Amino acid sequence: MNSKKIVRVFLSFIGVLFIGLAVGFMRLGNLGADSFSTFNLGLSSFFGVQFGTYMIFSNAIGLILVFLTARHLIGIGTLFNIVLVGYISDFLVHLITSYFGEANSFWLRLLISALGILVLAFGASVYIVAGQGVAPYDALPIIIEEKSKGRVSFQTARVVSDILCISIGFFFGATVGITTIVAGFFMGPIMQFFRTKFTSLLKEFETKKDNHTSKMDSVKI
Repeated sequence: MNSKKIVRVFLSFIGVLFIGLAVGFMRLGNLGADSFSTFNLGLSSFFGVQFGTYMIFSNAIGLILVFLTARHLIGIGTLFNIVLVGYISDFLVHLITSYFGEANSFWLRLLISALGILVLAFGASVYIVAGQGVAPYDALPIIIEEKSKGRVSFQTARVVSDILCISIGFFFGATVGITTIVAGFFMGPIMQFFRTKFTSLLKEFETKKDNHTSKMDSVKI
């Protein structure tokens, strides 16, 4: 595995770590979660299954669909997301509530939730740009953008899928609050902003890496 590949895998893992923390923050804020978490929280509660466990089941179903339509989007990052996000979220919620209890102040909950949205957009963008595979839900707007040849943008597809997931989660009893609504309408644009920035930074880093390697090879010769 070359150094650029290692960096991309590392970025993918870090991005997923941030996603898990973000979902935990939004659950702690208790003003609603992001759209896909709302979908899974509603169904996991309805069926009486641990959130992390249901996330794996939900993603496994989606993974089959992605494999049939865009298998190039499946990689180690997909596995990171499917296995880790739900359990990282569960761990953070358990850790914080065990030591500090639940947040009672509305403004503190709002701050925690807002932090969750930003961290989620940051983490999702990092692991998508890393290009080591994405979770089925994150693959959906990418697939739509690719299949429509750009006629439907990533952010538009993301907003539509977010609203659909929120509706299903709410129907099955998930809390829909300020965070859910903000994430539903603005997660796509925020992620697009971060994706553009990170794509540029990663390209610049890899270009410098290639130039450095070429210089080193020239010195050896």
